[in-house]
Amino acid sequence: MPDFIPFNDAPLHYRQWGGGPELLIAFHGYGESGAQFELFGQTLGQQFTIIAVDLPLHGRSEWPAGKPFGSDEIYTLIDHILETFKQDRFSLMGYSLGGKICLAVLSRFPGQVDRIILFAPDGIRQNVWYNLAVYPSIGVKYFRHIIDRPQLFFRIIDLLRKFRVISASLHKFTRWQMETREKRQKVYDVWMTIKPIHIDLRAIRSILRQYRLPAHLFFGRYDKIIPPAIGDAFPPDLARVHILDKGHQLIDEATPSLILSLLKPDHD
Repeated sequence: MPDFIPFNDAPLHYRQWGGGPELLIAFHGYGESGAQFELFGQTLGQQFTIIAVDLPLHGRSEWPAGKPFGSDEIYTLIDHILETFKQDRFSLMGYSLGGKICLAVLSRFPGQVDRIILFAPDGIRQNVWYNLAVYPSIGVKYFRHIIDRPQLFFRIIDLLRKFRVISASLHKFTRWQMETREKRQKVYDVWMTIKPIHIDLRAIRSILRQYRLPAHLFFGRYDKIIPPAIGDAFPPDLARVHILDKGHQLIDEATPSLILSLLKPDHD
């Protein structure tokens, strides 16, 4: 059932699956949409009502480029979902960029989250390239420049690969994400939109400890984009870290059954 969450002139689209008594709010990865979580509808639908949001500049959401999406917008989004579905508690699921959004949600609603499930979550470790591109004015200026004139950028990443500063898979991924002007503009617009979101890892760990929140983090053994070593930021008493024999793409037909098996102890 498609619907929209009103943000004045920038409605966010969401999809809904299942009709279970618990609410599960899901956020997709960069370049994806809420449809990424349709796989979970049948398997988890008896336990959860699943709400998968199309993030700004993704899917059917009508978010204008340049309009910020930060802590206040996240609060408005979650508050609207809770009011619409008459719930005061919820669980979170996120993949890659969506994992960063989940962590930001957890920071705003720490006492209302039942569990959090993250796949290759962004936001745990500082991304040097992202920080250089969106925060200092000179970085933003150069980022805008390469939208139309990317030649120097490509030469730089080719040299980084030649001298093995970056992996072959990361080099390929970066070139693919930036290969056309349209793609470069999309990266710029999305990064500038989510620029206000900051993840305080110390605060996240404190929330997990204080509320004894069940947390599952999944990483791909061969992922060079969000490497599994990032999971070391969470000691075993705070989160269960799972390493799958995959790359960056962790969600497939087998994933819902895996999640269902991990949720069973929550109800024992």
